[in-house]
Amino acid sequence: MPILNYTAWEIELIETGRIVQDNDKSIPPEEAEFRFIRYMNLVDLVEGVEGIVAARALLRSIQAKHDYGAYENTINKLVFLFPPEQIVEAMLTELPRLIQNNERWAGDLLSFITRTQNLAPVLIFEFNEALKLAAPINQTKIIQFIRAQEAEGWLEDKKGVLGV
Repeated sequence: MPILNYTAWEIELIETGRIVQDNDKSIPPEEAEFRFIRYMNLVDLVEGVEGIVAARALLRSIQAKHDYGAYENTINKLVFLFPPEQIVEAMLTELPRLIQNNERWAGDLLSFITRTQNLAPVLIFEFNEALKLAAPINQTKIIQFIRAQEAEGWLEDKKGVLGV
């Protein structure tokens, strides 16, 4: 089913993407479960033809420390459905925020694009080329993060692949 109202979809996606954590007792369990299911349903609406706005919204929806499996679906939708240039544009725009707010998911996302069968060479090339042209402040932040993850983290087995 196609997304009919992108603005409403994006607002609700980002709101429900703040997955309620187990230790958050301010939200009743039934409401937390409803939000989680709604988030999954909103992600499932994505077909990959929605453009860069939807690609960026998917990344902006990744906000919680513990996702209980939801963000894997989000990342899969982004990486397997959108054209490589849109994936990379969304990543370069949203990665600085993700690095600042949730390094785990930033590292997971970068690692994922290096190991995605058949797509990895294209995504790596597109990412590295676009990173060279990124705004200097974003470029520096992303490259520093990549180097830190290569030293100890998500990219330890992918040294020298990203940010070259």
